[in-house]
Amino acid sequence: MLTHIVWWTFKEAARGKSGAENAAEVRAALNGLRGKITELIDLSVSLTVLDSSTEKAELILVTRHDNAEGLAAYAAHPDHQKVAALLKEAAASRKALDFTD
Repeated sequence: MLTHIVWWTFKEAARGKSGAENAAEVRAALNGLRGKITELIDLSVSLTVLDSSTEKAELILVTRHDNAEGLAAYAAHPDHQKVAALLKEAAASRKALDFTD
Protein backbone atom coordinates (compact mmCIF):
# COMPACT_ATOMS: atom_id res chain seq x y z
CA MET A 1 0.00 0.00 0.00
CA LEU A 2 1.29 3.49 -0.90
CA THR A 3 0.37 6.58 1.11
CA HIS A 4 0.69 10.02 -0.50
CA ILE A 5 0.71 13.08 1.79
CA VAL A 6 0.71 16.62 0.44
CA TRP A 7 0.44 19.95 2.23
CA TRP A 8 0.11 23.46 0.86
CA THR A 9 0.15 27.07 1.87
CA PHE A 10 -1.80 29.57 -0.21
CA LYS A 11 -1.11 32.99 -1.67
CA GLU A 12 -2.80 35.80 0.26
CA ALA A 13 -4.81 36.56 -2.87
CA ALA A 14 -5.18 34.64 -6.14
CA ARG A 15 -7.95 34.08 -8.65
CA GLY A 16 -9.79 37.06 -7.09
CA LYS A 17 -10.12 35.21 -3.77
CA SER A 18 -8.34 35.13 -0.44
CA GLY A 19 -6.01 32.31 0.50
CA ALA A 20 -8.62 30.87 2.85
CA GLU A 21 -11.29 30.96 0.14
CA ASN A 22 -8.99 29.22 -2.34
CA ALA A 23 -8.00 26.58 0.24
CA ALA A 24 -11.68 25.86 0.93
CA GLU A 25 -12.40 25.58 -2.80
CA VAL A 26 -9.48 23.19 -3.31
CA ARG A 27 -10.64 21.11 -0.33
CA ALA A 28 -14.10 20.78 -1.88
CA ALA A 29 -12.61 19.88 -5.27
CA LEU A 30 -10.36 17.22 -3.71
CA ASN A 31 -13.28 15.75 -1.78
CA GLY A 32 -15.14 15.62 -5.09
CA LEU A 33 -12.60 13.13 -6.45
CA ARG A 34 -14.00 10.36 -4.23
CA GLY A 35 -15.48 7.58 -6.33
CA LYS A 36 -14.27 9.09 -9.61
CA ILE A 37 -10.75 7.64 -9.80
CA THR A 38 -10.44 3.86 -9.58
CA GLU A 39 -6.84 3.99 -8.30
CA LEU A 40 -7.82 6.25 -5.40
CA ILE A 41 -8.46 3.83 -2.53
CA ASP A 42 -8.87 6.43 0.21
CA LEU A 43 -8.74 10.21 0.52
CA SER A 44 -8.62 12.50 3.54
CA VAL A 45 -8.36 16.28 3.28
CA SER A 46 -8.39 18.91 6.01
CA LEU A 47 -8.07 22.63 6.59
CA THR A 48 -7.41 22.04 10.30
CA VAL A 49 -3.70 22.00 11.07
CA LEU A 50 -2.89 21.70 14.75
CA ASP A 51 -0.42 23.96 16.57
CA SER A 52 1.69 20.90 17.39
CA SER A 53 2.64 20.58 13.68
CA THR A 54 6.25 21.28 12.79
CA GLU A 55 5.46 22.36 9.21
CA LYS A 56 3.42 25.35 8.07
CA ALA A 57 0.38 24.15 6.16
CA GLU A 58 -3.08 25.43 5.37
CA LEU A 59 -4.42 22.35 3.59
CA ILE A 60 -3.43 18.70 4.06
CA LEU A 61 -4.22 15.79 1.72
CA VAL A 62 -3.64 12.10 2.40
CA THR A 63 -4.42 9.53 -0.31
CA ARG A 64 -3.89 5.77 -0.44
CA HIS A 65 -3.11 3.70 -3.54
CA ASP A 66 -2.19 0.08 -4.23
CA ASN A 67 1.23 1.05 -5.57
CA ALA A 68 3.26 3.72 -7.39
CA GLU A 69 1.43 2.98 -10.64
CA GLY A 70 -1.86 3.70 -8.89
CA LEU A 71 -0.53 7.04 -7.64
CA ALA A 72 0.66 7.89 -11.15
CA ALA A 73 -2.75 7.02 -12.63
CA TYR A 74 -4.45 9.19 -9.98
CA ALA A 75 -2.10 12.09 -10.74
CA ALA A 76 -2.73 11.82 -14.48
CA HIS A 77 -6.51 11.48 -14.21
CA PRO A 78 -8.35 14.41 -15.90
CA ASP A 79 -10.41 15.17 -12.77
CA HIS A 80 -7.23 15.36 -10.67
CA GLN A 81 -5.59 17.53 -13.32
CA LYS A 82 -8.40 20.10 -12.91
CA VAL A 83 -7.63 20.36 -9.19
CA ALA A 84 -3.90 20.55 -9.94
CA ALA A 85 -4.50 23.51 -12.28
CA LEU A 86 -6.44 25.31 -9.56
CA LEU A 87 -3.60 24.66 -7.11
CA LYS A 88 -0.97 25.98 -9.54
CA GLU A 89 -2.74 29.33 -9.52
CA ALA A 90 -3.56 29.55 -5.82
CA ALA A 91 -0.85 27.74 -3.85
CA ALA A 92 2.21 29.52 -2.50
CA SER A 93 4.03 26.31 -1.51
CA ARG A 94 3.66 22.55 -1.78
CA LYS A 95 5.39 19.73 0.06
CA ALA A 96 4.81 16.02 -0.39
CA LEU A 97 5.82 12.73 1.17
CA ASP A 98 5.13 9.25 -0.19
CA PHE A 99 5.75 5.96 1.59
CA THR A 100 4.81 2.31 1.37
CA ASP A 101 3.81 -0.07 4.12
